[in-house]
Amino acid sequence: MWKLRMGDACHKRFCAFSYGCCLPCCAVCDTRLSTLRTINNSESGLPHYECFQGYYVYCDSCCRPCRDMSKGSLFCLTCESFCCPSFSMSATRMLIQDAYHIRSDPCDNRIIRFNNCVQVLACVCDVLAIFNKDFRNCAQLLDCVACSVWHSVMGCMTGQIFEELEHRGQANSSSSSSVVVEEGEASTPLMNEKNEVVTGT
Repeated sequence: MWKLRMGDACHKRFCAFSYGCCLPCCAVCDTRLSTLRTINNSESGLPHYECFQGYYVYCDSCCRPCRDMSKGSLFCLTCESFCCPSFSMSATRMLIQDAYHIRSDPCDNRIIRFNNCVQVLACVCDVLAIFNKDFRNCAQLLDCVACSVWHSVMGCMTGQIFEELEHRGQANSSSSSSVVVEEGEASTPLMNEKNEVVTGT
């Protein structure tokens, strides 16, 4: 399971939540790079980037050239983040889930489904408003609601991702430290043994 549920991100990771709400496209780009750095344990995540990280590939013959061309490209990452922020953020979440074998929380799924339903409903009302003026007020209201819900969900995902990456980063640091300690402990007896031999001689 995720370290932090989406529903708890708004108060437990308020700064990250606000970042995702107010600057969703920048947050999408930031979370992707941070995710790639943490998963690959590298200083820069950009060399590991590709378009949507290989998700949403429905036609390999059409999408493969775009994926190959986008690898390690900051321009492609920027275009992805600003043109398709929803798909991009979802791809980052799926990447983390696949890398760490995380199952989605049922509450997270309900929040995402609610957002999708509101977006579809707003779209339907916008189309109806074109043909019937009576739907215009309703369409405008639903557009505001849909926009607010979307920004809130992006904030929740941002907070959830940063919390998970912080937890995984600490785990990686701890494991690296334990390896160093084990190597140090393993070398100490050898050094003592060598000193004893020299002393004995």
